[in-house]
Amino acid sequence: MQQVPPAIATSGPHAEPKIVFRADTDQNGDWYVWRKLSKNGWATMRRCDCREDALQLAETMNRNPDDAIFHG
Repeated sequence: MQQVPPAIATSGPHAEPKIVFRADTDQNGDWYVWRKLSKNGWATMRRCDCREDALQLAETMNRNPDDAIFHG
């Protein structure tokens, strides 16, 4: 079996962007934007009024994680 060097396998124009934020519900069914903490760990960042708001905010944050949305 031929092995692909890690640099080729993980980089390039077709690599998927890393998802740091996602929209999902908590145990009560409330919509939140969640931030990835580790391979399997997530924490709530901001509660949203509805699914659409959470999806839009998560998408915005994934495009530009340094944006001022969560900074006061």
